[in-house]
Amino acid sequence: KDADDAARKDGDADLPGSTADLAPIPGAIRAALPMAQKPQLCVTEAAPRSGDDWISELKFDGYRLIARIDHGHVRLLTRQGQDWTARMPHLAQAFAKLKLQSAMLDGELVVQRSNGVSDFGCLQNALSTGQDRDLLFYAFDLMHLDGWDLRPCRLDDRKSLLRKVSDWKGSLRYSDHHEGDGAELFSLAAKTGLEGIVMKRRDAPYRAGRNASWVKIKNLGRAEFVIIGWTKPAKARIGFAALEIATYDAQGALHYAGGVGTGFSDAVLASLRARLDPLALPEAPELIVSGQKPPCGITWVRPELVAEISFTAWSNDGRLRHPVFLGLREDKPARDVTRDHPAPHEPAARAFPAKTSKIVMAHAPKPAGMDIAGIHISHADRELWPGITKLALAEYWLSMAEVALPGIAHRPLAILRCPDGIQGEQFFQKHRGGFMPAPIREASSDKQPYLAIDDVSGLIAMAQMSAIELHTWGADEADPLHPDRLVFDLDPGEDVAWTEIVQAAHNIRARLETLGLESFCRTSGGKGLHVVVPLARSADWPTAKVFCRGFAEHVSAEEPKRFLAHTKIADRRGRILIDWLRNGPGATAIASFSPRARPGATVATPLAWQDLTEHLDPKAFTIATLPSHISS
Repeated sequence: KDADDAARKDGDADLPGSTADLAPIPGAIRAALPMAQKPQLCVTEAAPRSGDDWISELKFDGYRLIARIDHGHVRLLTRQGQDWTARMPHLAQAFAKLKLQSAMLDGELVVQRSNGVSDFGCLQNALSTGQDRDLLFYAFDLMHLDGWDLRPCRLDDRKSLLRKVSDWKGSLRYSDHHEGDGAELFSLAAKTGLEGIVMKRRDAPYRAGRNASWVKIKNLGRAEFVIIGWTKPAKARIGFAALEIATYDAQGALHYAGGVGTGFSDAVLASLRARLDPLALPEAPELIVSGQKPPCGITWVRPELVAEISFTAWSNDGRLRHPVFLGLREDKPARDVTRDHPAPHEPAARAFPAKTSKIVMAHAPKPAGMDIAGIHISHADRELWPGITKLALAEYWLSMAEVALPGIAHRPLAILRCPDGIQGEQFFQKHRGGFMPAPIREASSDKQPYLAIDDVSGLIAMAQMSAIELHTWGADEADPLHPDRLVFDLDPGEDVAWTEIVQAAHNIRARLETLGLESFCRTSGGKGLHVVVPLARSADWPTAKVFCRGFAEHVSAEEPKRFLAHTKIADRRGRILIDWLRNGPGATAIASFSPRARPGATVATPLAWQDLTEHLDPKAFTIATLPSHISS
């Protein structure tokens, strides 16, 4: 009870599964940090567990969802606490019909293809078009039932009760489990094209977040692909950043399958580069592409080398998800690398054009306007970045809404609009000023104007307005005069190496820890890094600003050759500015997961500290790549 009261004081009452407003049920289910602060950017693959201590469940390709029932009133909450009840009234009605006084169920929101396999692309389409009746909820845990807190109970006991609360027909389904050795269920999942399984300790209590009581085992596909190019390495990496790959179809046409940038040792990078250089081509080979164009800056090569690659699945536009390089296949000619069947929903490829046009976009031309999440996107094919359209920005926000909204919704915003793309006029805006879609609100605090949004429709509305960058205050609308986060922007001057910037961020983190302040790191989408400090809302802005300035000046006084605390340009060369001026009423910093109006469509990306190394490339996080980095 004391911990729950502290959580509410810290402003965390709306975290996923919070039970603060259900009087008979004490406690709150909360993770150590929200996804917006500490995302998991990768998952270590594991082998199926064995023994009677474990049970196995199929892994669904959908959204985690918490269903809360309180005397007929239903709320459907995402993992980040966003209320999606209004988006799925048919599902909410199904829960309301259950003969339960109060309950909280954990499960997965999915849409299944005709073969019974859950499909994330179909789910996104159903949510964006309001096809509520296509949604299914697979329940796999029961945390509360009719006033009883079940979280301390064993998992198998909780599932036994869960099985009895419904007949599990229609939109509500029970996620059954397999007893004992998980290899049998994993084999079945692999044969049927499922993503994998989740293994859980049968005696484990319910704990939110990642812990040792459960593990994902993903079904990695494995196939050969033709190498058609490579991209330039960044920073300390040698050889290349990624291999670009493709497969032939039965008619001998090459189909682009994306890039693979992991699985290489330094020795392999060097030897492969030596094999690729003699194969260089002056322009792309004849190539059919679905979805977005390949990245800029590819060095194309003759399609002669064959790579074996593991991956989790095919995306809707014919790209590999989570590819890992395994090695070269010396025993197979490139022309023998064909796909037996297309990826789900992949559009039919058109015939090759004349030799004057090398890359064929296989999808049909995008309409001039279309609706996404209830927002009309006009001029959907207008390029905001070279080769990246307004529609692509809207689709990025749709895919990232679950992790991005906790740090953006209900917070004062300033936006950077680029009506003619990043190469045209750009301007900041803090008020509506002319026509804006209804989901974008205008308000003010202490005579400081700002904009705000509440949900995914607001993110899509920002894309419609060509608002590429979203900058947030360090406070939310509930209490804009008391910050709930501080931001130290580490802005390097000329000739500061990436290694030094990384070391500086870890240095700032350590100094903050000596003051009792935890922090997380965020790429800025540019050349610098942000160190962000979450706060309880107790200090006012003047107090926070004085602290931030004093901290930056103290650090720069102790290490004057490394840091500085003022913005005088002449002093910046070779040093890192600790910009503390982003902490004050009306001051803003780029939001986590916001794109930047810079070449490459980079994204400001929060990181766990262990992921911030000299080998990390901040330019690798873009609106095209980031959705696949964030694990489901």
